[in-house]
Order: sequence, then C-alpha cells, then structure tokens
Amino acid sequence: MGEYYDYKVANILARCDSVGLTLWLANKDFVASEMRFAILISLLACAPSPASGQTVTLGTGQLLRDARIDCSRSPGQIDGIVVTGPDVTIERVTIVAPRIGIRATGSNSGRLRVRDVFIVDAYEAGVKLDNAFDFSWIESTEVWNPGFQWTGIRGSGFHVAGSSGHVMLSNCAVFAAENALLIDGPQNVVSVANSSWDFCGWGVRIVGPHEVPITGGV
Repeated sequence: MGEYYDYKVANILARCDSVGLTLWLANKDFVASEMRFAILISLLACAPSPASGQTVTLGTGQLLRDARIDCSRSPGQIDGIVVTGPDVTIERVTIVAPRIGIRATGSNSGRLRVRDVFIVDAYEAGVKLDNAFDFSWIESTEVWNPGFQWTGIRGSGFHVAGSSGHVMLSNCAVFAAENALLIDGPQNVVSVANSSWDFCGWGVRIVGPHEVPITGGV
C-alpha cells in the first residue's frame, strides 16, 4: 500500500509578467517534496515566455528581481538588460545568450547593485559598466560560457570601461571567457574579493592606470 501524504498548501501566489515568473510560497512546510515539484511545474507551464528580441531597460531607481531573460532566438544580437540611470538593483536574474548581459550606460548609471545573477553564453560581456560613477556593487554573480565550443566567441565575464568610479566585485565566478575581468578606459578603482575564474584566456586584464586590490579567490 502506498504512503499517505496530507497535502496542505497555503497562500500560493504566482505572478506572470513579460520577463518571467515569480513564485511565493508563504507556507513552506510541505509534507511531500513531490507536491512541491508538481505545483511548480504546473505554474511554470502557465507562465508566458519572455518576448524574443526584447531588451529590458531600467531607469533611475528601478528594481528587477526573479526574472529570466532569454535572448537565444537571436543569440549575441541584443543586450539582456540596459541600465540608463543610477540606483538600479538587479537580483536573482538569469540571462541567456545576450550580446551583453547587463550593460550600464548613459550619463551616469552609478550605485548599481547586481546580486545573485547567472549569465550564460554572453557574446561580448556578462556585465559591462560604462560611466557608472560613484560606487557600484556586483555580488554572487556568475558568467558561464560553455557555448564557446560551438560559437568560438568567448567575450569577457566582467568589463569595467569608461569612467566607472569604484566597482566592488565579490563572490563572483567566470567560466570560459577570453577575459574574466577586463578593466580599461580612464582611471578606475575595482576591488575584487573571493572571486574565481576557470578556463579563461586572461584572469584579470588591466589596460591603463587603474587601482585593483584583490583579496581571496582562485
């Protein structure tokens, strides 16, 4: 005789929008993991796919959280996210096959906060900062490029360009990029802590008079 499960699931809220699905489970005390999995699969099946060929643009003070941006229908042709103003936060986001995963540009896109982001097969760069004045934080973010075996394109994991003030990079990782971290342009300060690179042409590549303190990592 099969096991008996008392399935009691409370307060499940799913939100679907143009960039993905966010699932909140107010009651996480499920009796059976099988029920958790079944609920998640059912909700994902109902979620609309992100629009092909669409870049997400974030202006001053905006927040993007719990999203998946898939550029694989036009790989390497469009950017995943473009930041055009200061005080933007990006958290728990996956970006697939972009030209640049996150591009901070405009007159000033400083005080950028990037956390828990996973970028797959970025053709030019995973994260590129250009004119991000003041301070910016990039934490627990991975750029993973296994597709280079077929495309031959490796790009950079993180690229600090232009005038980007002080960038703090911590607990990040890069796999199979030409440059794990490329720093060029005018003088910048980039602090690197507890970050690792694997199978990259260059680990940290510095072009110009920059200050780059590095602690921990491999």
